[in-house]
Amino acid sequence: FEDDNLIAINKPNSINSEELLKKYPDTALLHRLDRDTSGLILLTKNEDFRAKAIKEFKAKRVYKEYIAIVHGVVSEEMIIDMPILTTKDKKAKSKIDKDGKSAITKIYPLEVIGKKSKIKIVIDTGRTHQIRVHLSYLNHPIVGDVLYGKKENKKRMYLHALKINILDYEFEAYENEDFEIQKS
Repeated sequence: FEDDNLIAINKPNSINSEELLKKYPDTALLHRLDRDTSGLILLTKNEDFRAKAIKEFKAKRVYKEYIAIVHGVVSEEMIIDMPILTTKDKKAKSKIDKDGKSAITKIYPLEVIGKKSKIKIVIDTGRTHQIRVHLSYLNHPIVGDVLYGKKENKKRMYLHALKINILDYEFEAYENEDFEIQKS
């Protein structure tokens, strides 16, 4: 999607958010997705809209929904309200820490196959690696997450930014066909 204010893109996994700026040079990233996270990302095209949108993020009035495939059986809804502290050396790494910033993650089960679950995730905050850290903390790491999960050889990390509602915009970016729960 593109209009005078923004461009909405369904980013493939394995691409850095910043790489999109090369293809769309007169834009700015409104938010970021981890390299291995696929899905909806927004680029702004003018400073007025960007300023309004940033205010919406800061006021926690942006709806952000993800889907993930995780290890283990998730059969009931959960809310994780645990602070996250991020340290940045060469790469960012986050952890649950009482000195961290507030982070709330809501989890809704969608499907269970074998020892894995497909879940819907809604976040009010957007801390670095928030979903990945919270799910790992629950002992339900995302399949393919080598930083916070199991050291497995998977073709991708199964986290996808599905929906964003901001100001008068509503976007949805469906997952690719490779985003499928595998029996284990």
